[in-house]
Amino acid sequence: MYNRGRYKQNIGRQHLSSSHLGMVTHFVLLFCVLMAFSSSSSCPVFFSFFTRLFTAFSHHFSSWPPPFCSPTPPIPPPAPPLPAGVFFHPRRSMHCREYPLLINQPGICRRSNSSFGVDSPMLLMAIKSQVGNFENRQAIRETWGRSGLVRGGSNKKFRLVRTVFLLGRQDSSTGPHPDLKNLLELENQKYGDILQWDFRDTFFNLTLKDLLFWHWFQQYCPTAAFVFKGDDDVFVRTDHNLWKPYTNETNIDLFVGDVINNAQPNREPSTKYYIPESFYKGAYPPYAGGGGVVYSGSLALRLKEVSERVRLFPIDDVYLGMCMHRLGLSPRHHPGFLTFDLPHSDRSNYCAYKSVLLVHRRSPKQMLTLWTQLQGRHAPYSALCCVHPPAVISRFVH
Repeated sequence: MYNRGRYKQNIGRQHLSSSHLGMVTHFVLLFCVLMAFSSSSSCPVFFSFFTRLFTAFSHHFSSWPPPFCSPTPPIPPPAPPLPAGVFFHPRRSMHCREYPLLINQPGICRRSNSSFGVDSPMLLMAIKSQVGNFENRQAIRETWGRSGLVRGGSNKKFRLVRTVFLLGRQDSSTGPHPDLKNLLELENQKYGDILQWDFRDTFFNLTLKDLLFWHWFQQYCPTAAFVFKGDDDVFVRTDHNLWKPYTNETNIDLFVGDVINNAQPNREPSTKYYIPESFYKGAYPPYAGGGGVVYSGSLALRLKEVSERVRLFPIDDVYLGMCMHRLGLSPRHHPGFLTFDLPHSDRSNYCAYKSVLLVHRRSPKQMLTLWTQLQGRHAPYSALCCVHPPAVISRFVH
């Protein structure tokens, strides 16, 4: 990966190398003139050798500097097709880090209710979505991802919760799609919770959403106490205020989820998560599996800083683990984060959700049904088996 600093260094290297080749050329010509007085055969042989040397150097330096990644680069010439079934090629991915915002919400964390004295969010939920996933976003808004004031903590103070959806542009590389730009603009006008950047929204670009969100967070929402980062197909038990035991302890390196240890890269080219050995060797550092994680706002700022020194990686969950490892930290495991869902026999049993913090995956209809059942005062869930509240975030650190 090339950041701007290295890009500038490479430009300097190119200019320096070109000047050196020019000096060598003059030296050889002078040498031939001198040799002409003593031998007529030495110069052609030496000049032939220099020609081959010059060609090799020119070929080497013609690739420097690497092309700078503009936000909207021109369409490159068609590349040779990848082998059948291969999803990822390291030379085609992970080039750019900076993209402009197409839709921003600069004041979303400053919207306060003066009557309650709220000036910054206790929890910011950043949900990775795609342009066409309107139903998922709406289901989240109506259930576990509601923005607004909630009561939390022993003093029953109101706490502000905000939700933003992280989007890129529609990916046209897989074929034509309906133009949803106008619908997205109308959605944003109504709800004001969309963040969209100018990059193609593909699986291997999910890491960009973390990087760009951290940059946005530092600029527009740095005082949020906690961040939930998740997908738009999960169900989260936010109704139990997972963050409230730490309302006065925001400067902690909290990072919790479904932690996976000693995972090995997938070397099968036909799989979605294929990583060639030439791109990454060895085991992955501990990382929290897909679906969602919770981390402190102070850690989000540290992740933003350290990510600038960590090479981009096409699997976003693993990349977060790499950034944590660079900070000398490890994510904390909690059994309530169910990356791989409940046992099949328990999925329709609402009592099984009493200790669940996150479950992956759920459709928009399933989210609405679950939320209704779990919120209903007279639902079987409450009457039969939910005398005790579900686990809260205090279990994360024990």
